[in-house]
Amino acid sequence: MKYGRTVTLISALGLGCTSLILGCPGDVSEGAGGTGVGAAAGHSGTGGAGTGGTGTGGTATGGSVNSGDCDDSSDCGGEDCIELAPGGFRICASSPPEATECVSQPPMDDECCTTADCAAGACHDFATLPYCGGPQPASYNLCVVDLCSGDGDCPSTPQSPALCAPAHVFGSPVRICMTAFCRTDADCGAGPGGICAPIDSPCCGWPQGLGCVYPDGCRFQQDCPTGSCALDIGTGTGICLDETIPCPP
Repeated sequence: MKYGRTVTLISALGLGCTSLILGCPGDVSEGAGGTGVGAAAGHSGTGGAGTGGTGTGGTATGGSVNSGDCDDSSDCGGEDCIELAPGGFRICASSPPEATECVSQPPMDDECCTTADCAAGACHDFATLPYCGGPQPASYNLCVVDLCSGDGDCPSTPQSPALCAPAHVFGSPVRICMTAFCRTDADCGAGPGGICAPIDSPCCGWPQGLGCVYPDGCRFQQDCPTGSCALDIGTGTGICLDETIPCPP
């Protein structure tokens, strides 16, 4: 059975490490809708192809007929209620705070202590950024910038269509490419009751991607008590698998 994947396991300093935003120092990570290369100060590698600065994406203002986990900021404890795509599924904003001091210990080196040290973007502790499985990442600060400014910046294929997600969703402080087989509920007309929603990952807080969810399908892992909920790249829908999706050790 085919299903969308978020990242592949990569190795840094002899330890397994996965990151959805920056990869690991000097290594390449394959993410939903594209690849990114990360480098820490003092280590080999190429910085992610950022566009400079960070974006916030759109916020819901009410009146939308599309599905979502929130209607407006009152559902989010005062945080923004953000559309993942224009007119699409809405979730509450979530991202780590900016770094306020240097945190690294050898062999890692901080690139910044605060955002004032960054020529572009914002200063964040690598250990607070989204990652999928593997040992807890080491703490060291990096200047992070948007990895895309629009959908055209995201590599897209029929097996992995992509959009440029807004910043401050799923724990990411910057915009990043994500798999998207649908954008709004109107794209999910293959059966009654279809909605376009993020499909939960069994390994981390970043979803497998946006897919159509029908009453006989799934969105969360708990919807599939004997297996795993997967984003099927053949149909672009959330389906229950009999087997369990393995996570990086």
